[in-house]
Order: sequence, then structure tokens, then C-alpha cells
Amino acid sequence: LSLAIVADVVPPERRGRAMGVVMAAFSIASVLGIPAGLYAWVVSATAPGDVFLCTDAESLFVICPAGRKVVATNRYFSNPFVDWARRDADRNAMFDALSRSDSAVFAPLASRHGVSWIVVPNGLNDDLRRLAVRLHEQASG
Repeated sequence: LSLAIVADVVPPERRGRAMGVVMAAFSIASVLGIPAGLYAWVVSATAPGDVFLCTDAESLFVICPAGRKVVATNRYFSNPFVDWARRDADRNAMFDALSRSDSAVFAPLASRHGVSWIVVPNGLNDDLRRLAVRLHEQASG
């Protein structure tokens, strides 16, 4: 619809450039829209002391810029005075426990690191999402 409007409103000599701008805006919005929306949600809905369990991509591009803590992220952005290898191993164990729906392994690790939010990748099934919500409610309630 927007391209039809551009074709009707913009003179023919500038139409190609205008359509290029509109298509570029669609591309930029599709790449930056979700991280920007997640960033806005993190800033407005969570406290600065909250700890997130998430993958490196979410932590580096959304969670850390919002000033929140993550269990483990890229080694180069970690606190040099804290054992990164241990946190990384624990984070991997928590994701593994979530994938197996094993709350007996997940709960103590999440408690040790003070995990208050779980950001799971989009490809996970509904059972795993429900488990993550239940574990979050148990930890915070």
C-alpha cells in the first residue's frame, strides 16, 4: 500500500528514489524493530538489579545496553574478577536443564545466580516456555 501511495504522490522523476527510501525503511525496521522493542520493555518492566538468563546475542544487543545483569556473556565483556568459566558452564547447564524440563537441576543454579528473568530463543516449544514461566514464578514468589 505504501508503495502505491508513493507511486501516486511522488513525481515520476523522483519516484525511484522515494520507493528506495520506503523499502530501505522496511528493511531497517525489520532488523532493528524487535531488539529496540525488547530493549524498551527491559528498561520499563525490569529493575536494574534483575539478572537475566539469555543467549549471547540477546545479552550483547539488548540486555547489557539496558544496564541489566546476565549470568554469563561473551568473555570479553565479563567482569575480570569473577570466574567466567564457572558462570558460562552454569549458564549452559541451565539451558540444558530447561531443554530437558529438569527443574531439579535448573532451580539450584538459577537460585545461585539470582536469575529473575529467562529470555528463551524463539524456536523453543510451548512446554519449555511454560516450564520457564513456572520456574520464574517459583523463584520470585
